[in-house]
Amino acid sequence: MISIYEKEFIPGKGYKGICGFCNKEFYGKADKKYHSPCKIAFNNQKASKRNASIKDIKAVLIKNDEVLMDYYQSKGNSSFIAVSDLISSGFNSKHYTSTVKLSDGSVYYVINRYAYKTSENKKNVQIEKINNLKSK
Repeated sequence: MISIYEKEFIPGKGYKGICGFCNKEFYGKADKKYHSPCKIAFNNQKASKRNASIKDIKAVLIKNDEVLMDYYQSKGNSSFIAVSDLISSGFNSKHYTSTVKLSDGSVYYVINRYAYKTSENKKNVQIEKINNLKSK
């Protein structure tokens, strides 16, 4: 990193610097890292990388919610559903929004409007609407 005292000052233009994005020469304040167009481009690039991973996770959560909703509407909460059936429908158990531990010790994994708990052998799940968990 170059100290501001090592930068060349040109009267009427400011300090001479090298843009951290395009590596072109520019003039401005001593602590300026980018010239204006590149500052905007740098921040947009940084935000798009961050937003891309968030979009990917949101898409998985939406798909998980849809799968749980479909199974809940077709089977209700009375029966256990095979994990393999959920996975074949596009369900990804690595992503959920929170967990809820009930007084009986059972743990539900929450995904938006629905929650599920796994059986002891981890091969089946039981789906509930989150509103129904509050009454248990």
